[in-house]
Amino acid sequence: MQMELWLSIVPPLTAVIFAMWTKQVIPSLLVGLWVESWLYTGSFIESLNQTVVYITGVLTDIGNLDVILFLCLFAYYYLKPASLKITKLSRTRWKPSFYQEEFS
Repeated sequence: MQMELWLSIVPPLTAVIFAMWTKQVIPSLLVGLWVESWLYTGSFIESLNQTVVYITGVLTDIGNLDVILFLCLFAYYYLKPASLKITKLSRTRWKPSFYQEEFS
């Protein structure tokens, strides 16, 4: 199917606007992918099928799975403990171990 060249800006623009509106990145990327599929196929039902084909094609490649696994482990190792420390510090009055109050 022949598509106009200027229509190639519509899916990323849709994803950016949707991300700014909802503050959610992953669903916004999925909406951008679906809009691209809709422009490519021209049919609503076929665009949903094409979106699933794109996603399964990416997830079946072993190189892509390695990158996804690395990013998940990186996010868990570096971001999760920091967020736990912040919530713990904000709920309690934490003092350094060298600071001790003497009760008389």
